[in-house]
Amino acid sequence: MKGGEGLLKVIAIPDLQCPNHDEIAVSAAIEIVRGEHPDYLIHVGDVVDFKSISKYLDSSWTEAQTTADFEIDSANKVLDRFDAVMPKHGKTVYLEGNHDRRLELFFIQHAAKLGSAFKGISIQDQMGIERRGYKYISTKFQPYRIDEHHKLSFLHGWYTNKYHAAKTVINAGQSVMYGHAHDFQVYTCIHLDKEAPRIGMSIGCLCQFRQSYLNGMPMNWAHGVGLVYIDKKTGRFWPYFCPIIAGECVINGVVYRGK
Repeated sequence: MKGGEGLLKVIAIPDLQCPNHDEIAVSAAIEIVRGEHPDYLIHVGDVVDFKSISKYLDSSWTEAQTTADFEIDSANKVLDRFDAVMPKHGKTVYLEGNHDRRLELFFIQHAAKLGSAFKGISIQDQMGIERRGYKYISTKFQPYRIDEHHKLSFLHGWYTNKYHAAKTVINAGQSVMYGHAHDFQVYTCIHLDKEAPRIGMSIGCLCQFRQSYLNGMPMNWAHGVGLVYIDKKTGRFWPYFCPIIAGECVINGVVYRGK
């Protein structure tokens, strides 16, 4: 089912955190993109984990032996798979996440003396953003709207507290769909708008649930993707959270299964 002449169909991909992505959930998300033919695919940040160059101490031997080039290679391979199933008319947007920004912060802290003419130190270089034809949106230019008159924005995410959806949409002052928190949460603001409330929606993640830094603690994370229809003329939108459970997702009666 395509977006239609008057509608844009958007699929939002949250928090892959490669190489710590959940392969079966990612595979299901790729099948969703293949079957739904979106006009836009928006990676809402944290495509790469970059634990290897973060400020946090390693908590396992596997982490200690993981290098940044391995993490980058893993993320590029996953992006290649998404690119391969995007329709020819489709466009892809990459929102910078806090994990993605770890690369820039690493160079700021450790390689500033190389000088401004030194090339190849950005996440855009490493992920081939220009070669892929992606639009890249830095954290400082988020929330991001596909078109200025649209009433929904996209954001990597700011908060992870218990009521992050409420805090996000209230502070953003606009409707937002975002990742970062790894769970599914929705909050609608008090409003006087005759059409629709302002909505904050967190759309889960596609990374592994059992991360070493959790030390076996339980969490409320959820696998899934965001699906949005946006009216091209009015900018009105209809957002959905599409949960991926045990590698399966059902959209409009169609079952998408990860391999």
